[in-house]
This record gives sequence, C-alpha cells and structure tokens, in this order.
Amino acid sequence: MSKYLSKSHTDKEDLSVYFDAAKELGQEYVIAPVTPMFDINALKKDDYLYAAEQLNKAGEQAKRWG
Repeated sequence: MSKYLSKSHTDKEDLSVYFDAAKELGQEYVIAPVTPMFDINALKKDDYLYAAEQLNKAGEQAKRWG
C-alpha cells in the first residue's frame, strides 16, 4: 500500500487486491501500519496530509467493498 500513500507515485496500487484477500480470510480490517518507508526521511507535513487523505479514500472504498 506504500505507493498508494505516496504523493510522489502516480502508479497507484489497486486496493481491491487487499480488500479481496481480507474478505476471503474473514478479516474485518485492512491495516496500513506506516507511511511509505522508501522516503520516510524526506516526508513533510503535506506528505502526511496526503497519506491521511488517501487513507480516508481507502476507508470509503473498503466500506463499499464490504
């Protein structure tokens, strides 16, 4: 999920893979534990705000996914 949370990546991951796997395993939650590690030392406030925005979008998708 790191590319999905990264402001610098335009090739976003398809989160349906995560939602499908969670549903098949009977999991209620999909967790993204950290911001992208490949640029962790260069992250600024805007990067964290972007990641939060992306997580909110992912939450909306997950809700629709069931």
